[in-house]
Parts: sequence; C-alpha cells; structure tokens
Amino acid sequence: MPDSAVHALSPTAFERLAREVPGLPAIVGRLAARARARIGADDNATLERSDLDAAGPLFDWLEDWGRTAMRCGEEFLDVKSDAQTLSSAVWAFSNFELHHRKLFWVDESLAWMLSETRLDIEGRALRLPFPSFALVFSDPAAIALAQAVRDADGLDPSRSVRSITVHVTRLDGEGALGLGVSLCFFLDLSEGWPYLLSRDLDVREGDRLDAVLESHLPDVDPVTLDPVFLRPEMRALVHLVVNAILFITSADEPWRVLAPPGGSSRGRLTGGNERKSRRAARMRRQYSSESVFHLPGRIPIARVRELRAARAHGGGEMYARFMVRGHWRRAAPDWADQRARWIEPYWKGPELSAVLEREYVLKDR
Repeated sequence: MPDSAVHALSPTAFERLAREVPGLPAIVGRLAARARARIGADDNATLERSDLDAAGPLFDWLEDWGRTAMRCGEEFLDVKSDAQTLSSAVWAFSNFELHHRKLFWVDESLAWMLSETRLDIEGRALRLPFPSFALVFSDPAAIALAQAVRDADGLDPSRSVRSITVHVTRLDGEGALGLGVSLCFFLDLSEGWPYLLSRDLDVREGDRLDAVLESHLPDVDPVTLDPVFLRPEMRALVHLVVNAILFITSADEPWRVLAPPGGSSRGRLTGGNERKSRRAARMRRQYSSESVFHLPGRIPIARVRELRAARAHGGGEMYARFMVRGHWRRAAPDWADQRARWIEPYWKGPELSAVLEREYVLKDR
C-alpha cells in the first residue's frame, strides 16, 4: 500500500485507556455483541446509558476492577471516581464498537477553517453520518482549547494534552426534544488516563446551531452544570465538533480511508517472526491501529500557522479588513439536494492573492 494511503495518527483514547485498564476491550466487545444480538438488523439503534447501568456484565466487571485496584493500594474515593469515568467511557466505546468503529481524523488545515465558520443555520441541518462515530483532532489550536478547559478544572498542568478524541453518539429516548447528541471528549494526556468530559446537546429543528452550543437535555438543571462547561474554550470545542459533523454530511467528495502503518486493521501486525512482532508492538505503541476517514483542508499547514501567528501578534486588523468568516447556507426549497452548503472562509483584496492558494475562494457546493 502506498505511503499516501497510510496515516500517522497516534493511538486513540480507547487504545490508550485499554493499555491502562486490563479487560477493557473484552467488556466493550461483549456489551456491543449483546446489543447487536438484541437490536438485530436495526442499524440505527444505540445503547442508552440506562441499558449499560442495568447490564450485569458491566457491573460485575467494574466490581472486579475496583477490588483489584484497592488491593494494589488505591484509595476508595479514587477508585469510585475512576469507576464512574470507566462507566461513561465504556458506554461511548460500546456504541462505537456497535457501529463498527467509524473514525474521522480532522487535519489541522480543515480544523482551522471550521473554527472560522459561523454556525448561522438551523438545527434541522445537523444530521449524524452514523449513530455513533468518533472524531480525532491533533492540531495545536484545538489542543490549546482543550488544555485551557482541563487547566480550569484545577488538575495538574504538567500533564499536557496531546490529542482529542470525541465520541459522538445519538441519544435515543433520553429526554431530548429534538436530536439528542452526546459528545464525549477524551483528552489524551502525556501520562495516565485520558481526561473525560461529557457534553449532551438537545438540537431542535428551528433553533440556530450557534444557540444549540449551550443547550442541554430537558432533565438537566442548568444551575447544576459544572462551570467548566460554560467556559468559552469549551464552547469553542463544541463549535468545532458541530461544524465538523456538518462538513462530513455536506461534502460531495468521498471520505478518503487511511490505513494504520504496517497493517490494515487491529491484530494484523502480530504474526510472523520475532523481529516483525517487536516492530509490530513498537508501531502499536506509536500509532493507532484503526483505519480512519481523513478529512483534509485546502490550505497548506505552513500557511495556516502563519495566518494564526499574524492574528496572535497584532494581525487582527488584517483579519477584520479582509477575512470573511465561513458560514453555512441552506439549500433553496426547490433544490433536489437539500444538504447545507459550506461557504469556506475566504479573504477579500488583491493584497492577499499571492498569499493564499487560488482554490481557497468562495465556493457554493
């Protein structure tokens, strides 16, 4: 397989947590298999949180894990807190497994364009490509937002964020008046477990999506929301994720699939002689073993970084004068294709014509 068809993505939150918690892949696979047997041919169904709360295998597994952790010297309150994190993670991972591990990698250039795109469109435009899937962001701007959110929670700042995996799951029967969507943000840290933040949205058809960023399910009292969810950095991360979902479901181009280095799926790197096995183990530590849908941008990464630096060091006037933020345009009622059209961010003025790629212009898809 040519190098152009291989990714260099670091291990996902699930893969990293699986190294820290023995038996995690097995319980996730077992719960997904039970759900698949129950729902049969219904490809749109998802596991509700209450389904897992009542599932005997998860309760038994968490109990065994907790006993083992306490025998190893962990404090009871720490084990209780970690068990709650694991329960939420297992729910997200089980839905991801149930729907065949659809993973999208948003590259730095596209992430920047989406962060500069207004959500000035109604909630009816938001559709999920799959009932459960995941997005990975590894660009510096998204990581800086995630680091700020994590630091605001008062945790050790020396454990820096390296990447973000967002598990997106449609909520069935959990109180949403519109489209209920769960966003589980797993912040991969330089050491230890990923840091988990869960954010549920209630997307109603007539609401503007920029207002939906602060929505919550009807049974949630906003007074009880953790202040971290109200921070502007958290809102910016949700904004980025919602725009990425809109991009996935509105793009005309087919999603490009990139395979992991050294093999096309999990477990394919383990065969052969001892030298190959060592190489396989090394690559599993360094790279994700998932195949991913790659979502590329149109501006070279070096140019994106220059433009971001210009804004950070007094370039605001240039942006205010020339930059037209991206936005979404609804299809006309008589158009056969009713998907939202993405109008990419673009610059006005001949002064920048030599700076930006010629294809980066106003375009109605």
